[in-house]
Amino acid sequence: MANCLPNLNTPPSLTEQVSHITQQVLDHQQKDDQQEDDVLRAAVMDQRYTNRRLSQKIRYWRTL
Repeated sequence: MANCLPNLNTPPSLTEQVSHITQQVLDHQQKDDQQEDDVLRAAVMDQRYTNRRLSQKIRYWRTL
């Protein structure tokens, strides 16, 4: 009956190791992609703000 119990000390199989590493890489890539999206979104918002301010200044200068 003792032979039916799983050996908890066995190392994970190569397939399990590769699966785990692959998941870590995918998670890391997803986090990098999200950070890149956040940076690009902030840059676009900053550019929109700059464009708006320049438009306001141009309109003001035209009134002078």
